Amino acid sequence: MRKIIYVFILIIFVVSVTTSTCFSYPFKVGEKLVYTLKLVGFPIGTQVMRVEGVSREDNKPLYVFSSIIQGSDFFSLFYKLDDRIKSYVDMEKLYSRKVIMRIREGSRREDIKVKINQNETTVWNISTGEKWMQKTPSYPLDVLSLIYWIRAQDLQIGKKFKISLLDSTGKFKDVEFEVCKVDKVYTYLGVFPSILCQQTDTTDGIKVWFSQNKERFPLQIQVSTPLGFLTAILKKIN
Repeated sequence: MRKIIYVFILIIFVVSVTTSTCFSYPFKVGEKLVYTLKLVGFPIGTQVMRVEGVSREDNKPLYVFSSIIQGSDFFSLFYKLDDRIKSYVDMEKLYSRKVIMRIREGSRREDIKVKINQNETTVWNISTGEKWMQKTPSYPLDVLSLIYWIRAQDLQIGKKFKISLLDSTGKFKDVEFEVCKVDKVYTYLGVFPSILCQQTDTTDGIKVWFSQNKERFPLQIQVSTPLGFLTAILKKIN
């Protein structure tokens, strides 16, 4: 009888810990964020980011994040843009564990799968048939999970984060982000006070403006491209 009671208590404890972990983040399963993409100020397409659900890999629960970036019909007449990323992320620390990238940018056509284990990362470029291994860094994130990871941090002004970022070629690079300042940001939903987090290891790095409420919505995301600054501006929250 005591064993049964002990097992029952243990199950309750595990469920409560799992539940509290799931709800400790500012995002939740089912969240959908829709952005308008602007290139040097001109609308060129949309981006949709989703928290799709929870999956399991090697018997571990993983968040599934996705992003779809598509150029508008008019922009596609000059430049094809259709990038899709699916990121499988450790629920405890929000580090990337598997990434699937489908890249369609101009003449570039690549499909890349990345499996990230504790010590070793396998990268498979399906388009070229190349497959290689590399050492897994201490803090592996991809360009999509990066947004959710920073979003879940304590965003105190002046705080810095050092991480290893998986780029669109399947290689890791060390980057540094800083919580820079409180800023005002203009979105399609209105004007909001925000917290600016910026990549500081380069002069034209990633910038993300997060809302100051408990949800820490990424209100605006800016990256540098060969064509100029590409900015995603939030227009809808589902």
